[in-house]
Amino acid sequence: MGDGSIRIPAQDAQANQAGRALFASPVRMWDPNTSIPASFDTTFSFVIQSSSSSTSHETGGGLAFIIAPDELTVGRDAGYLGMLNDACVHHRRGNSSEGRRPVIAVEFDTFKDDEFGDPNDNHVGLNLGSVISNETADLSNAGVFLRNGSSVTARISYDSSIQHLQVRVNSLLDDDQVLPLISTPVDLSSFLKEYMFVGFTASTGAEALSHSILSWTFSCA
Repeated sequence: MGDGSIRIPAQDAQANQAGRALFASPVRMWDPNTSIPASFDTTFSFVIQSSSSSTSHETGGGLAFIIAPDELTVGRDAGYLGMLNDACVHHRRGNSSEGRRPVIAVEFDTFKDDEFGDPNDNHVGLNLGSVISNETADLSNAGVFLRNGSSVTARISYDSSIQHLQVRVNSLLDDDQVLPLISTPVDLSSFLKEYMFVGFTASTGAEALSHSILSWTFSCA
């Protein structure tokens, strides 16, 4: 886009689309000699907007930060948020990696999909190898409403030394003021390969939405 932001999917807002935007080079996320995952920290700002021509609100979509094993696979549209497709979907909950893809995602979902156990149509969720979230939180508790077209800032941090992940979300992120919406102990090593691709996926359903990444930083060690 002309303003330097990235739109996902790349087309103007259309129904039933999915896409992804990933950093071009893979990142070392797991040490096979020690089986210790990398610690990481990422902060990004984004906007989700409804299309003015959209008349259906039956299904929406959303955006996800993703750590994926390859740069080519694009997941399904609608409730799958572009994260996973039919070949790799596992409708399972829990922290076990059995039968799951090495995928980690934090979703920002605009639709309550009962099939996936969504709590509402305005939530953040931690997904481990599945479209079903292991942990969710209501974004309205942070004063964030995904559909209203306002800029949202999120920070996701993982400390591998204590195996703990936190997600903070706010309209104007200030780490000294914002409490984490998700704060959970989790060993990510089972969901990682040595090298992974990091970035974003997004999808639309019957309702056409546009998802724009305004800024992004990522670091790992």
